[in-house]
Order: sequence, then structure tokens, then C-alpha cells
Amino acid sequence: MKAQIKYTFLLIPFLLFFLHCEKEQPIATGPPAIEQSFPIMYQAELPAVKLTYPLHDREISYQAYISLVRNLFIINNFGLYQCGDTENSCYFHDGLDFVLDNGTPIFALKAGTVRSDIGTSPYYRTLVIEDTDEPGFGWSYTHIYHIVVDPGTVVSQGQYLGRVNFGGLDHIHLSRCKLREGGSWNRFEDLINIYPDNYFTFIDDTRPIMKTPFHYFHNASDSIFTSAGLVDTISGEVDIVVSMRDGGLYAGGLIGTSYWGDRLAVRDISYRILKDGEEILSRPSFDFTKLEFVFHRDKWEETLTVFKHGDVLDQDAGSFNMFHSHYIITNARDNLQGRINPEDESLSWNTLEMDAAGQALYPNGLYQVEVTAHDSNGNETQKVDEVYIEN
Repeated sequence: MKAQIKYTFLLIPFLLFFLHCEKEQPIATGPPAIEQSFPIMYQAELPAVKLTYPLHDREISYQAYISLVRNLFIINNFGLYQCGDTENSCYFHDGLDFVLDNGTPIFALKAGTVRSDIGTSPYYRTLVIEDTDEPGFGWSYTHIYHIVVDPGTVVSQGQYLGRVNFGGLDHIHLSRCKLREGGSWNRFEDLINIYPDNYFTFIDDTRPIMKTPFHYFHNASDSIFTSAGLVDTISGEVDIVVSMRDGGLYAGGLIGTSYWGDRLAVRDISYRILKDGEEILSRPSFDFTKLEFVFHRDKWEETLTVFKHGDVLDQDAGSFNMFHSHYIITNARDNLQGRINPEDESLSWNTLEMDAAGQALYPNGLYQVEVTAHDSNGNETQKVDEVYIEN
């Protein structure tokens, strides 16, 4: 029977092809009675190299796991643009937000050692657990309360940790982190957050959504090129800005009468410049699997190296539901690694560039800008826009 369950589980991605709260007061409840009585093995076995979800305990049944996958709801993901009304309030979202009711039990993703319990607010407690099999790396759980493990405690995969507790939209914020060399697990500033999506199974065959036409700005400014004709006319050093978001079956949900979500960040972007179908330039843009984010305080300039502030293009104004982020795709280096450098704001598409023989690479005329984006499941969207160069 166990073998049948195991092999049946491998068919889940195919069976789930069609799958797709805000409370004023958090629920203050104690730990579940079963917290110390887990079986050794999970009843619902996971695909190879994938982890459990933070709400997945070891006693969950096969049927309950299927239901969990079907109803998984992530409201924010790694690299998502977050900002208030002012530029200096902008930051990168550095993890995954699983929407879960306050009071939902949370369980350890991996075996490890509890290193810190940071924060005094009941809504902003963060539990950090270092991996047993990867010292220096770990997982941090934010918006967790009624914590039952202390720093120094060794925990097993699936062990009960505490319960969700947040004052806005109920959720657990989950981050994959590594410790800065010489740093302390007790300091947010010493925890470097890296791309977490590859550790989990997501049911998603929905492509990212990309808006056309694209937008063309004078380099490192909010001054936009426009034209009275059908396409914009540009010249000199140009920033290409593309508005996009990712959806997916796990990226949205109904909460009361309001629709939330379906506005996640894409995983990676690239672009090409063509004339009459002939490629002139091909470059990678941002790849969030290669980026690292630290605690977002005073990091707004890095964020605005990747994104235009939401007010600049006045799209989706006043709503964080299903909004599009405005990526400045020309601000990424070819060898993008680690931290975003605000000095990369000076990068551009230079329409005045010459080749080795001193000939103009972009003589006046009509050009095509082709942009490709992927989400965390590899779903691809490609769009083409036209622009006229008049140097």
C-alpha cells in the first residue's frame, strides 16, 4: 500500500493541471497537542530534492497534502517590488509570503539548530534555524508567535515551531538565508537572503504577463521619450522599462470580497535589439536566482536601480492587487551576481554606439525590442515592441 501511495504521488503534477484575510485581532492559541508525537516518516512523500511547505506537518495524509497543494497561496515572492509613497520607502521582498490564517501551526522545513528568536513585537517575531546539512545556511520564519523552541534547540524536519501571528493580511514570511562571514544569527543585517523558490513544488503553467508598448526613458532619469506617431522616437542613451508581473495558480486567492495577489516578480529577464529581423544586440537583464538581499533598511537606491517607482508611470495606482512592476531592464550587467549596485543606474542602451570600424550600430530607422521573461517554474513570455531611432 505504501508503494502504491509513493508512486501515485509522483503523478500529482499531472493530476493537478487545472488547479490553480485580513483580521483585526490575531488568534492567540497554544501549540497543538501532537507536537511531540510525530511519526518518523512523512505519510505524503515529497518529490526528490524538494522541501515541505511551512504548514506541512509529518502527520499530514496523502489526501490532505493534495488539498494543500491545490490551495497554496503565495502573496509576495523573492525580488518583488515593494514601496510606499516615497522613494526611500522602497525595498525588495526577500522571501515567500504564504497566506495562512493566524493560529496556523508552522513546522520546520529541514532538520537544524535554532539560532535566534529575533524581535519583541508579537507580530514581527522571527525564528532562524540553521541547516544541519548546510552549516551557515538556514531558514527564517517571520510573523510567528507562541514559539515552543529556544535558541540552541536541535529540531527535526516537520517539528512544530509555533503559530502564525500577524496584524494585517495573515501570513508567514519565509526566507532562505545565509550568514554573513563573521556575522551573528541575531542580527537581521547579517542574514543574506537568497532565492528560495527552487526548494518547493509549485503547480503553475501560467506565463508571466508583460505589457506593451514598452517605455523609453532618457538614461537615469524619469524623463520619458514620446512621439506623436505610432511608435516612440528615441536617441542617445536610453533606459528600456517594461511593465510585468507573474501570476500562476498559487499566486492569488479570494479573501472576503477582494481579490488579492497575482502580482509576483518574474525570475529572470533578457532582451534583444533587432532591425528588420536581424539581431544587433542580445543581453541578459535581471536574474533573481543570482541576487542576494539583506535587511531592507536604507536599501531603497538598490531597489530603484531595478524598478521605476510606481508613481512614475501611474499604472495600477492605488492598489497592490494584481499590479505590474516597472523593470528598468537596461540597468543589469552581463555578469550580474550578488548585490545590486546603484551605480548600474548609469547603464543604458546607447543608440549612438559605433562598431569597431567606426560605423553606427544603430543608423536612423525602425527597430524591434524583444523582451523575454520566465517565472520560477520556467514558464516563458516574449513580447516585441517597435521604436524609431533618430540620432
